[in-house]
Amino acid sequence: YNFNHERWGFVVQANRFARVCLEESAKYAMKRRTFGKRLIEHPVIRWKLAEMARQVEATHAALETLTYQMCTMNKTEQNAKLGGDIALLKVQATKVFEYC
Repeated sequence: YNFNHERWGFVVQANRFARVCLEESAKYAMKRRTFGKRLIEHPVIRWKLAEMARQVEATHAALETLTYQMCTMNKTEQNAKLGGDIALLKVQATKVFEYC
């Protein structure tokens, strides 16, 4: 047994936390004012939020694909075929969470 389900759980949590960070950041950028305009009106802030959204959505799409594969494979097949993908997705999800 290679902890695929535990890694999958970490991916779910990290992606959800990253999404919450993105949502809170967008709300804050809409409220906060700097140099006479809202933070969201600064191009660099809009780019940062867009990059956060791109990474969160891409990770979520990969998570959906992996979840489908886990639901359609038996445990032996999962262990043989999905261990590497789940480990890589865990790294991706935690890096996205750190970025957000």
